[in-house]
Amino acid sequence: MKPQTSIGGLVTYDKFEYKTQAGDTLSKTNVYKGYTEYLLLYETPKKVFGVWWHDENLKYFAVLKHVETFCRSANWQLRNISLLRKYLDDKTCEMLVHAFVTSRLDFLNSLLYGLSDLSIKKLQKIQNSAARIVKRKKRHCNATPLLKELHWLPISARIKFKILLLTFRAQRLEQPVYISQLLAPYVPPRDLRSSDKAYLSLPNPRLKAYGYRCFAYSAPYLWNQLPDHIRFCTELSVFKSYLKTHIFTCSFDCN
Repeated sequence: MKPQTSIGGLVTYDKFEYKTQAGDTLSKTNVYKGYTEYLLLYETPKKVFGVWWHDENLKYFAVLKHVETFCRSANWQLRNISLLRKYLDDKTCEMLVHAFVTSRLDFLNSLLYGLSDLSIKKLQKIQNSAARIVKRKKRHCNATPLLKELHWLPISARIKFKILLLTFRAQRLEQPVYISQLLAPYVPPRDLRSSDKAYLSLPNPRLKAYGYRCFAYSAPYLWNQLPDHIRFCTELSVFKSYLKTHIFTCSFDCN
């Protein structure tokens, strides 16, 4: 049983303030300095729609549980594929990796935006191992050239790609409605050059720790950083092509 400390009122940790109800618990063994998403942890996270949550209302994302569970399962799948690698050609091996590992990396990965470098690094190790298996390389081989050769986006870039794709669908296609309602076009108080740039209004988050990770903030923030020719796209296929090329170029510093 993990040691527990009863907390109530106001908890201050790492310059972030958390208002909690009396009776909430703070797990000492799961508090890491500098990683505020691990601060308030509940003992029994539940899995809903393939993602781990701390409560039944799906308000608190169980980051640590989700990452650890996925990494454990993905390592097991990659080990099985590596045992069969000598019997597979490159195309078949890549299909297996996409079916059992990459597809799960992309599933609901927009929830991982703003995650700590420690958690992103764990997920990146999984993708690096998958690239080494596909390209028949040893475990200590540098994976960055392999990802570039396979044209795979790194984990942090895949998260941004998913958020921007959801933003495009919400803006241009108004699907789904509950996401499109979170976005509003930027309207300057007077005529400016940015008036016709198709920017989105950037809200002011109320919570320091989680406010900058929510979709209502991350979507406009990433959208406004895109080049003009990508923001003005109207076709989904053209937008996806331009977007992946742009993010791939930024990720690998291609010129």
